[in-house]
Amino acid sequence: MITSMLTAMILSMTFTGYDGADLNVQELPVTEIVQIESFDELGQSDLEATDVETEDTDLAVATLRVLVTEQNISFTAGMGVLYFYGIGVHQDFEEAAYAFRRVTEYNEAIAQVYLGWMYEHGMGVEQDFEQAVYWYRMAAKQGNASAQNNLGRMYHHGSGIEQSDEQAVYWYRKAAEQGDGLAQINLGWIYWQGLGVEQNYEQAAYWVRRAAKHDNFTAQALLGVMYRDGEVVVQNYEQAVYWFRRAAKQGYATTQNSLGLMYQYGLGIEQSYAQAAYWYRRAAEQNYVTAQSILGWMYYHGYGVEQNYEQALFWVIRAVEQNHLEAQANLGWMYHHGKAVEQSYEQAVYWYTKTAVQGIDFAIENLENIPVQYRQ
Repeated sequence: MITSMLTAMILSMTFTGYDGADLNVQELPVTEIVQIESFDELGQSDLEATDVETEDTDLAVATLRVLVTEQNISFTAGMGVLYFYGIGVHQDFEEAAYAFRRVTEYNEAIAQVYLGWMYEHGMGVEQDFEQAVYWYRMAAKQGNASAQNNLGRMYHHGSGIEQSDEQAVYWYRKAAEQGDGLAQINLGWIYWQGLGVEQNYEQAAYWVRRAAKHDNFTAQALLGVMYRDGEVVVQNYEQAVYWFRRAAKQGYATTQNSLGLMYQYGLGIEQSYAQAAYWYRRAAEQNYVTAQSILGWMYYHGYGVEQNYEQALFWVIRAVEQNHLEAQANLGWMYHHGKAVEQSYEQAVYWYTKTAVQGIDFAIENLENIPVQYRQ
C-alpha cells in the first residue's frame, strides 16, 4: 500500500478578539489542517490493484502519474495535492489547479474545495471571488464541512457574493454540526456579536467550548478571553488561565502573552514574575510585539529575570521596529537616562514626542522633564 501524509490547509477565517497587556483589539488568523492519512482515502480499490508496497515518495508520485486518467479521478485529485504542496514534485500551483479542474466535472468535493481556495487566494489562477464561491458551493452541497465553513465566510464578508449574515449562519451551522472546529468558532462569534441571529451568549459559549474541547487552540484562546473579561460567561480567572495555558502549550503566541499577563498580575493563579517572563519570552520569540515590549520592561527593572539593560534594549528595539508605541516611549526613557545607550536628550525628545502626540501619557509626562532648550 502506498502511504504518505498529505496535509491540506483549506480553511481560513478571521475574528476579532481581545489580546495583549493593553487589551488592544487584534485579528486572529485561523487555519485548519485536514490530514489525509493515506492514499486509501483517495481510492483504495485502485491502489490495491497496483499491488505496490512502498514508503518512497518518488515512487508514490510516479505511480500516481500513471494512474492519473479519466478513470482514476481520485488519483488526479491526489496529484493536484502533491503539486499544491510540492511533495515529491516541484511546487506548481498551475499544475495543481489543472489537476483539480480535471476532476471537478465528476463532482469530486475535495478538488472543488481546493479549487475554491485557489480562486479565492489567486494561487495558480487569477483571483476570482465569484469562482471561489461557485466551487465552495458545489462542494458544500455535497456536505463537505470545509466548503460549508468557507462558503459561510464568503457570505459573512460579502466576497464574491452579496453579503448576508443570515446565509453565513446557515452554512456555518451545517459545518459546525458536523464537528468542524472553525465553523464552531465562527458560529460562536456570530452569536456573540448578534450577526444574522439574535445575540445569544449561551450559544456563543456553547459553540466555542465545543471547538476548544477538541484542542482547537483558537477556540481555547477565545474561551479564555470570555472567562477573563466576563462578557459572555461569568468571569472566572481560573478558567481563563486554564484555557490560555492549553492554547499556549500549543505554541500560540497570543495566549502565551495572555498567560504571561495573568501571571504578572496574579489573576486566577499565584503571582509570579518569573512565570510571566517565561511566557512573554515564548511569545516574543515568535515576534509577538506586545510581549517584546513587556519583556524589555521586565529586563529593565529585573522583574522575574536578572536585570540586564542590554537585553532590555534588545527587546525594546524589536518592538520599536514594529511601531509599538509603549516601546517607543520606553526607548525615549533609555536615551533620557543613558541606559544601554549613550545618553541623548535629542533622541529622548524624538521618541517622547513621537509617542506623546499619539496620547501616550508616559511620554507626555517625561517630555516635561527634558531641559527646555532640547524641546524647542
